[in-house]
Amino acid sequence: MPITKEAAWLRTGDVCGALGISRDTLRRRQKDGFLRPKIHYIRSGPSQNSVYVWNLSECKEVFGTWKAPRRGKK
Repeated sequence: MPITKEAAWLRTGDVCGALGISRDTLRRRQKDGFLRPKIHYIRSGPSQNSVYVWNLSECKEVFGTWKAPRRGKK
């Protein structure tokens, strides 16, 4: 997906607030592969201190379809 002006790209704290989730939840979903680079997030540079910016609408799609685990079902 190309990066467009219409997409809202927010810093980590701002996207967490907009989604109503914690930074840990966001990072966990990223680590688990639900949030992918260049679609859901980009880094501002190659260094360890680079800032992540997140595509709010794409992240909303992932979290909007997220379902809580059901008891007794895997």
